[in-house]
Amino acid sequence: MTDRRRYSHGVFKWLYGKRWGVETAIFTLKSFLQLALISAYTQPGVERDLWASFAFYNRQSVLVAAASEEEVQRATGHREYTYRLNRNVTAGVLQRFLYHIYLDGPATWRRKMLVLLELMPRYTEPYRPDRRRERGRICIL
Repeated sequence: MTDRRRYSHGVFKWLYGKRWGVETAIFTLKSFLQLALISAYTQPGVERDLWASFAFYNRQSVLVAAASEEEVQRATGHREYTYRLNRNVTAGVLQRFLYHIYLDGPATWRRKMLVLLELMPRYTEPYRPDRRRERGRICIL
């Protein structure tokens, strides 16, 4: 791995790009879904909390992917930046629908999913690629 002719920087750039999706998923789990905050003290309880967080994240990812990107672009096309769905806010919206997702019948579940897919494009955030501006420190005394 230390041979620069055999392993050029281009190989590692591709590899870094492949791992970026996993890194952002872990960031989402840790910060937005607060994966580190668990409600149990025993190993089975902690595992149950972890798997519930993973199930919630997967459900949200499917809904974010299914939400109409064209509708987001149509609503925000006149703005300076491109916009994407805000995962933090859509997680809160999804929590209100969890009862219907898991406990109602299929007909009610489908209706609620259609309502949820209509609501999700309302909550967007600007996407600013390649931010280079240094952030200033805030000193609180």
